[in-house]
Amino acid sequence: MSRSKSKNKFLIIFIIGIIAAAISVPSIPSAHAHAIITKSDPVPGQSLSAAPSKVDIYFSDPVDIRYSEIKVLDADGQQIEKNDQHYIGSDQTALSVSLPPNLKNGIYTISTKVLDQTDGHVTEDAFVFGIGQEVPKSTTTPTSNNYQEVSIPETITRFPALVGQIVVAGIASASLWLWGPVSRIPGFGRTTETTRAKIDSAMARLAVIGSIVVISSGFAMIIVQAYSINAGILDAISTKFGNMWVLRMITSSALLGVSLMLYQKTRKNPAIISKYHTATLLGISFAVLLTTSLISHGAATGQIVPLLLDFFHNVFASLWIGGIIYIAFVIMPQVKKSDQASNIISIIIPRFSILVISVLGAVVITGPFLMYLLENNLALTLASFYGRVLIVKLLLACVMIAFGAYHQYYHKEKILTPSSQGIRNPIMQLSSPNHSLSRFDKTIKIEALIGIALVATVAILVDSGLPSGEFQNQLQSVQYDVFGLAVNANQAPSGLSQTGFIENGSRIVSSISPFTTGDNDFVVSFLDSSKNQIDMESAQIKLTQTDNNIGPITIDANKTNTGTFTAKTDFGFPGHWTLRVEGVQNKQNSLNLVYSYNFFVKPGLDNLQTDIKEYKTPGNSSTPRYPVYDSERNKVWVGDTTLGSGNILDFDLATNKFTEHKIPGLNSMVYSALDSHGTLWYIDFTRKVLGNYNPDDNSNKEYPIPNQDFLTSIAIDKNDTVWITSHSDDILKFSPSTAKFDSIKLTPKSDPLDMAIDNTQGMIWIADGIGKISSLDIATSKVTDYAPQGNFTMKGPTGIILDSQTGKIYISEHEGQAVTVFDPLLKTFRKIPLDSNPDNLPYGMAFDKYHNLWVAQHTLDKISVIDTRTNQVIEKNIPTSGTWVQWLTSDSEGNIIMAEEKANALGVIDISAGPVQSTPQQAQSSIPSLGVNYTQVAAPAMTGLLVIVGLFYSKGIIDLRRATEQVKSQN
Repeated sequence: MSRSKSKNKFLIIFIIGIIAAAISVPSIPSAHAHAIITKSDPVPGQSLSAAPSKVDIYFSDPVDIRYSEIKVLDADGQQIEKNDQHYIGSDQTALSVSLPPNLKNGIYTISTKVLDQTDGHVTEDAFVFGIGQEVPKSTTTPTSNNYQEVSIPETITRFPALVGQIVVAGIASASLWLWGPVSRIPGFGRTTETTRAKIDSAMARLAVIGSIVVISSGFAMIIVQAYSINAGILDAISTKFGNMWVLRMITSSALLGVSLMLYQKTRKNPAIISKYHTATLLGISFAVLLTTSLISHGAATGQIVPLLLDFFHNVFASLWIGGIIYIAFVIMPQVKKSDQASNIISIIIPRFSILVISVLGAVVITGPFLMYLLENNLALTLASFYGRVLIVKLLLACVMIAFGAYHQYYHKEKILTPSSQGIRNPIMQLSSPNHSLSRFDKTIKIEALIGIALVATVAILVDSGLPSGEFQNQLQSVQYDVFGLAVNANQAPSGLSQTGFIENGSRIVSSISPFTTGDNDFVVSFLDSSKNQIDMESAQIKLTQTDNNIGPITIDANKTNTGTFTAKTDFGFPGHWTLRVEGVQNKQNSLNLVYSYNFFVKPGLDNLQTDIKEYKTPGNSSTPRYPVYDSERNKVWVGDTTLGSGNILDFDLATNKFTEHKIPGLNSMVYSALDSHGTLWYIDFTRKVLGNYNPDDNSNKEYPIPNQDFLTSIAIDKNDTVWITSHSDDILKFSPSTAKFDSIKLTPKSDPLDMAIDNTQGMIWIADGIGKISSLDIATSKVTDYAPQGNFTMKGPTGIILDSQTGKIYISEHEGQAVTVFDPLLKTFRKIPLDSNPDNLPYGMAFDKYHNLWVAQHTLDKISVIDTRTNQVIEKNIPTSGTWVQWLTSDSEGNIIMAEEKANALGVIDISAGPVQSTPQQAQSSIPSLGVNYTQVAAPAMTGLLVIVGLFYSKGIIDLRRATEQVKSQN
């Protein structure tokens, strides 16, 4: 009765698992293993004469619109698409998004990020199109565009699941297969029952562990899935992949239930598990394997044959690798304790070899046939990431086969030989000089570990896209791509050149010219510690636009010398980019040379577009001079220098409206600064008062300034200490906590006019009107002066600004029509001449979004713009005449705000990157041509392997018969 109830429990769990797996099969959509772009409108690289009204993207698989997006970016990197993304009709493989009307001429980037409904994989892509201008075309198409080869988190979570299900399926199948010959030998089966019971008990424990691993990995998979789509767990479960995950968790739970029942049956009293129960465990494990196939590349084709081939391929791999794990970690620990060890192993090895050889025969058929259905372009496969991982997998399989062959030989020559020579005592065999069983124990464990490594490659293959996805640009729009590749070996780089130092003193020198948006030439040189060129086989560069998360874009560089490679590419829009260079050496067993650079790409000044808008102050009467940007409130604070006005103004950049703040007693506000709490500190110029105004509650405090000289600037450090300069040889330091002023002496006869605080280094840099600059160490109050040497002089240093990116100091020369650059590291000065017009009186400065330096020119109604990398200078006209712009600031978007003192206005300069012209090039494919196709290689290989499999199968049968006869003779 008890046995019948137990069988019923197992039958119920088995039925649940099978039903769950069966339900899964009808829900297979048609797909191609990761959603890749099959076509689009506009097409990649298309140049349109008129602006399109929408963007249509068609994918190979159905995508989940909730977790998919299409972004369209202009040349400035700003998103321009409307918020109306939708499916095209009822087609869930196609997305569309509308564009605003009257788009300007230029290059536009389309970036996609979509969730595949079938396998739950998130794929990204990017390409460009042009309006009113040509799009650069490559001479050699990159090996991949923005293709995501593999998601490491997904691979990590799926790997334990694969191992766990292979372990359970393998040990169950091996248990059913291996013990038949042992039990059929008269007398021998009964003498091994105790050992067999212990083995089955260990098998039950391992089945529980494997099942727990499968379930745990399942939870990790859905967590990673939720993270990849930036959503909650329930949202991830609501996707089609999530629905499949639910079915997988049901079958996995059934697997754990069966395993726990078997474990409970054998935990206290080890006993041989019945074939019925083992078969139930095997059936449920096959159901779990089926759920894996249902989210595989085979299922993604939408055809039943690839799905079944994938499933049977997984089954055969489980029988092989799981069986080896069963022998290594279940059988051997128990058999080594038995006095029948050699006899058991002498039967187990050939019996298992027959299974493995049969499995390999099936793998030889299913593997190549499945690959043919998924991707039959051999050249494409070999050139892809998928193909490289596949090669590693095949090499590991070959190593395992070699171990198997060794074990067969070892079994024949070492374990059976003593018996044939009349040595019948197993203890004598174990203590023989060769220690055959001990060695077999070690080598079978090594083979099992190699099998687990092979499963790791399977996890990568399952998570990676097929070669056609990696080379989608070449296969679908081979004439166009985002980053063109061309050779220009004669052009010397004139833009950026950076050196990356790697191991053993080797270095990679990368030069980019002209290093701006548009076409750029790359020259990469690999040098040893003596600066000699390293003999390199190939080089690859990968570009990633980090601001918009576009990339990496991979480009194969063209070899022009022993260690020099060139490429040509187009930076679609400005911003922060990462360049990763990887070179393969010709020397065998040598490491690849790899280095990553980070840099900021900016448009050339000639391509800089500005839109200047001027906003009159209330009553058109205020005379603003010193604007201060408030990032927390997105406002600009400015004082009214009109005597007796009592006004502080704030200008809201969102609404373009002024607000007046009346301060009782305020006479004339010029300079101001914000502290870390958003409180405004200002100088009442005529009353010599330091004011503290809190915009949140309109409270105001005043502190008389002890120094009654002409006040020239104010600045606040990271500790909220207020610093004030004046026409004297000291600098004032005000502590808000004590409300006291301190004075720090500068060099005698100094005339400090402006300050720039370097909070990182704890330094204050001071522009000194007598022709020098000074540094003040905040911690020690040490003052150091710096002045140009020789014939180089600074005429009226007035404004000073710190370049936070390079650490360099820029000083405006009010009487010198120039800006001087000081390098604090090298202690050197360099002059950048500006407009030589005598009306040009350089004053305040500010950096824009592209890190260009803007310089106010006071009585000249123009503003100078300096490219800080090339020192190129252009001028932008101020629309209104007689504005008297003295000081500038910039907002969080990198736009420039100027105070137009005599025009009673603030000017806002909106800055963007204009279109760049690129020279069209002819494209060609970089996929290698092998001269043979897939079937020409696969068919002979399959035939030869099947012949070998047949020979080894015959040998396994012979070895098993021989071993059985010898064991019979001993019993």
